[in-house]
Amino acid sequence: MKTFITLAALAAATLVAPAFAQDTELGAGPQVVTYTDLDLTTAHGVRTLDRRIELAARQACGWASDIDIAGQNDMRRCRKQTVAEIAARRSQAIDNARQPQLALNDARR
Repeated sequence: MKTFITLAALAAATLVAPAFAQDTELGAGPQVVTYTDLDLTTAHGVRTLDRRIELAARQACGWASDIDIAGQNDMRRCRKQTVAEIAARRSQAIDNARQPQLALNDARR
């Protein structure tokens, strides 16, 4: 089971057990999002994971001055792309958390 996700912006996602890694040029570099403390079988756990991913994307992509329109656009594009690139791994983590529960429910039938 994956124990954390590493995020950064603007690179092809590479699975590196037990992390997801990408390189960045804009922000603070790789960011680690842990979720071992979350119950991803609940809506609350998934919302918390989503907030952590969004925060990590913000940190990975950096910040731009309010007067730097091009920088603001680059930052938004970076964040959106980073979250999109990690979406499959997020879904996989949620599915893995729910898998034992599904198997248990199937066994009871």
